[in-house]
Amino acid sequence: MTPADASKLVAVLVAAFPNARVTSGTSAVYERFLADLDYRDVDEAVAVLVATCKFLPTVAEIRDAVAKSRSGALTAPSAEEAWGMVLREVGRRGRYRLPEFTHPAIEAAVSAMGWVNICDSENQVADRAHFFRTYDAALATSTRRENVGRLLEHRRQNQLEPAGGVVKRVLALVGSGEER
Repeated sequence: MTPADASKLVAVLVAAFPNARVTSGTSAVYERFLADLDYRDVDEAVAVLVATCKFLPTVAEIRDAVAKSRSGALTAPSAEEAWGMVLREVGRRGRYRLPEFTHPAIEAAVSAMGWVNICDSENQVADRAHFFRTYDAALATSTRRENVGRLLEHRRQNQLEPAGGVVKRVLALVGSGEER
C-alpha cells in the first residue's frame, strides 16, 4: 500500500469516528504499521470495522481483521459446526481411513488431538471441549502468523525505520500539540 493509500484510509477512520482524538502522530503510526498490507484488504477491513466498532479501531484491530480475512478465519465454520464435521468423518471414515475436512484449522485441531484417539474415545463430552479449545487456538495461530509474518517480512524487505524512531517522531509531534 502506498503512503497516499494509507492516508486515505486514516482519513476514512477519522471521519467515521469524529470523537476520536487523532494527532499527526497517530496518523503516522497507523500509516507505518499498515503499509505492508494490501490496500483492498485494509479498505475492506476498515469498512467492516466502521460498521461494527463504537470506537476508533486500533492498528492491531485493523491488522487482525485483515489477517482473519486472509487466513480464512472469517469464513471458518464455528467450533460447533467443525465438531459436527469431525463426528461425520468419524462415522464415514472410521479409525482406519484418513478424514477430509474443508478448513485447515479443523485439520490442525484433529491432528493435535489424534484421529485414532478421537475415533476410539469413550468420552465425547471431554473430546468436544478439547476440540473447541484446540480449534480456536488453530484459528488464532493462523491469524497471528498471517498478521505478524507479513509485517516482519515487510520490515526485512524494506529495511524500515525501527519502531523506536517512529516513537521518537510521534512524541515530538505530540509534544508540539499538533492535531490532524
